[in-house]
Amino acid sequence: MKKDKALETLSSGRFALLLTGNVHDNVPFKSKLANRVELIKLELSNEGYSIITYSRSEGLGVYDIGKHKDVRTALQTYGLEKFLTDKKEINDQEVGLVFRNILRMLQSCDISSKIAIIVNYASHVAGHQHAQNEERVFSEIGHMLATLPILSRKGHCVIAIDDGSQEISPLIATEFHKVNYEYPSEDMYKDLFQILKNGVSDYALTNLEAEEFIKLSQGLRVTDIKSMFKDAKDKGVTIDRKCILKEKEQLINQISEQTLKVVDTTEKVEIGGMEVIQNILEQEAQLLKSGSREASRALLVTGPPGTGKTTLARQFAQMSGFNLLTLDEVKNMFVGESERRMSKALSIIESMGNCILFIDEIDQVFKSREQANMDGGVSSNHLSELFKFSSREDLRGKIIIFGASNTPHLLDPAMLSRFTIIPVIEPTPIELAKIVPLIEKQISKSNILDPNNSMILNGCETVYTKGATPRDLWKIISHAKRKTGKLNSESFLMAAKEFRSSMDPWSIALSSLVSVNMTSMLSYLPWFNSPSTYPYPWYLKDIVSSLDGTMNEELLQQRIAEAKSLAKY
Repeated sequence: MKKDKALETLSSGRFALLLTGNVHDNVPFKSKLANRVELIKLELSNEGYSIITYSRSEGLGVYDIGKHKDVRTALQTYGLEKFLTDKKEINDQEVGLVFRNILRMLQSCDISSKIAIIVNYASHVAGHQHAQNEERVFSEIGHMLATLPILSRKGHCVIAIDDGSQEISPLIATEFHKVNYEYPSEDMYKDLFQILKNGVSDYALTNLEAEEFIKLSQGLRVTDIKSMFKDAKDKGVTIDRKCILKEKEQLINQISEQTLKVVDTTEKVEIGGMEVIQNILEQEAQLLKSGSREASRALLVTGPPGTGKTTLARQFAQMSGFNLLTLDEVKNMFVGESERRMSKALSIIESMGNCILFIDEIDQVFKSREQANMDGGVSSNHLSELFKFSSREDLRGKIIIFGASNTPHLLDPAMLSRFTIIPVIEPTPIELAKIVPLIEKQISKSNILDPNNSMILNGCETVYTKGATPRDLWKIISHAKRKTGKLNSESFLMAAKEFRSSMDPWSIALSSLVSVNMTSMLSYLPWFNSPSTYPYPWYLKDIVSSLDGTMNEELLQQRIAEAKSLAKY
């Protein structure tokens, strides 16, 4: 069996550990499920440690010290045994005495055995805000324990286990080496699936195959899945994909206090056209799947509304096999509450790992510096915290921010340097034609409209000149079916001719022009593969060279300035 992270860290010469993240989860162990903290105790015992535990709810305890007579004697000598035998909760006055006596005991030369001190739910006893006596004592004593030379000389260790309920004391956070436990790995889900399948007397049946179970379960703890299967067993229910998706959605919504929401990405996403964009996303997805250090930390798709940016986020999640989460309802009217909610959301994301954090309309969620003054700087602080989080090298290839913006000209320039920017301007007539049968399938479950049909192409060219987006195709196809009672190429062309866009053309032009101006790579531009045949929209025709796809930068800036003066939105 592979050694636990905590034991590996102790072996590397660290003797004061702060365990965070998914530390209280169950883990597969010898074809069964066991609590991780209990397994850590077992491994410590097997390594020859005597274990003394403390938590606010259970007081002082010991684990497997029977073979260590010197430790039993020391507990008596330093007045700790009575707190074990009385089996009572230790009050605020007594806790100082307990920890100071533990400190004295560890400094004693009379103990030859190695001792591990485990403090469970450490933020309760070492909190940073509104610290009580108990909390202050452990914060101070924990700091002293962590810096004791005798810890390394005698091999003693102090392990604080943080449940993440509040910010932990800077003394503890600084002196203790952080060991973060992420959500289960793919191999762990695989082992869990076999345990559940083999334990039919304890767990509900499932109609899922292993591969689908693993994909659906990502983002759930083993404990949550175990409880779900046990509850379903009691109710006589078979576990299917809807059960797991509902559990994941409810759980993450609950523990994040409605700050994070799970996006269902199990239904296959099909996108017509956009070959350049899809190639970029496929390359990024492969880097994520391999955990590469070359993976981008943040992607930003920008362009007019209705061009499929949200759909691209879902497709990217499918390509990479990552969870797709949205950030929602972070801001709060109470002082410090917004910061706490953001910190909690990021902590959950870090523990889950393999996450795409999707932020739609990012220009509205995180205002520019000029606009941020309107909310007291909360937006600016959130953005700073988010980028500080995403810039951590240990999270590269595990967590990525995926932003989307309809109005990129409102974005803070300081934000842009953090993103790989991919412009998404309105699809060409041919791309619109490829999208038509995909929308038809979703609306009527039929497969009648042929993207190569001359009437379909004619209709798409017609609506393209009117500024239609993929979102508008929904209206056009639905109208064709409702008005004629049938859906075919003739009714589609009729509806296309009737269509009129409610969008302001200069607003579309502004969003598209700013988007192409923001990208730093020519190969990210939608016409890169075929500059000579690409049907450039009216606002780009005299700006882009049809020979090599390069842009006249002076004309581009002039056109952007013109669009800003004429755009309505």
